[in-house]
Amino acid sequence: MQRYLLVFEKIYLPFSSLNLAHSNIVTSVLVKNDTVYITLDGNCSAEPADLYFIKRKIECGISEIYGQKAICIIESKDPKVNAFNMRESSDISGMFTKISGVKNTICVISGKGGVGKSTIAIKHALKLQKDGFKVGICDLDIYGPSIPKMLDISGKCEFENGKIKPFVKNELQIASIGFMIEEKDPIIWRGPMINKAISQLLREVAWRDLDYLIIDTPPGTGDVHISLIQKAPLDRVICVTTNDAVAIQNTTKCVNMFRKMGILVQKLVTNMAYSVKNDEKIYLFGQKDAAKNTMSDLGFLEFEEVEFLA
Repeated sequence: MQRYLLVFEKIYLPFSSLNLAHSNIVTSVLVKNDTVYITLDGNCSAEPADLYFIKRKIECGISEIYGQKAICIIESKDPKVNAFNMRESSDISGMFTKISGVKNTICVISGKGGVGKSTIAIKHALKLQKDGFKVGICDLDIYGPSIPKMLDISGKCEFENGKIKPFVKNELQIASIGFMIEEKDPIIWRGPMINKAISQLLREVAWRDLDYLIIDTPPGTGDVHISLIQKAPLDRVICVTTNDAVAIQNTTKCVNMFRKMGILVQKLVTNMAYSVKNDEKIYLFGQKDAAKNTMSDLGFLEFEEVEFLA
């Protein structure tokens, strides 16, 4: 197992902060004729569909990172679980394939619109840039791209050696669906078109030597998020909410979607948490730490409050 730690450390159990390297779900690893055979304990508490997704991740991860064929077998007393061994594994190797020109990715999510997710994404990008890193922003809010407007950039994208040329403002590299459509045009797309657009915005952009790519996503849970998880390695995920009950409820669902798919959401940012008057913090939604206290069981490693600046 030690030989394949790079893969096992990247795969987390659903609704857990444990990865496969620190769990007992992998019971054996055998290499024979350059094929890696992995056995999973299917009698654990994970749902059969979740075990199948772990199986797919292992097979794609070993193939992508180590260049070896992998066959993962789920062993269980339940024939319904064993039936997942017969399913063909679709290609999710994008979860392990670095984006060309990008060292690290940071994904910003929220469960509700209007909580300032894009603002936090931009602030985070500018902070990293101030710290001396090369940074880009990929605006995956397919239905309502706001990054171009917020950064005061307009125009249509150009191509460079067959790839989309990112817009550059103050050395910040930016790609958005907003540069591909007219500002007033609605996006009326089904899943396949969304998948294609996400692939283009992530992997068909001529990113240039980025230390960090900030990925801004639409609110909620849907095709964009599923495609993103399957098509890109997410090194860090930041969740944004406000302290009101509706935002907290919807954001909890969004975080749990990522957790169910084995993605660790490391940080919770409570935006517009308070304003300051006469050196005193005034909490805008009537209570302090509502989001932090309500969502503390979701496994966040970091918490941050952001001031509302009128």
